[in-house]
Amino acid sequence: MLKFSVPWCVLPIDAGLFVDYCHINLVKYGLVGRVSDWPYLSFHRYVERGIYKLDWATFPTIDTVVGKRG
Repeated sequence: MLKFSVPWCVLPIDAGLFVDYCHINLVKYGLVGRVSDWPYLSFHRYVERGIYKLDWATFPTIDTVVGKRG
């Protein structure tokens, strides 16, 4: 009897979502403040190709919204 598995990544959009998930995890777990801060990601190649903007998944902080006090 042959065994086979159904690939988890069936459509191109699935692959894109997986890549997004890998990139955003560093921010999610607090390792970096922005995806672009981690130099070893494939994210930087995607930025060079124009697929992502450098500020992709950058969320405003209270300082950028309200302005720094002091």
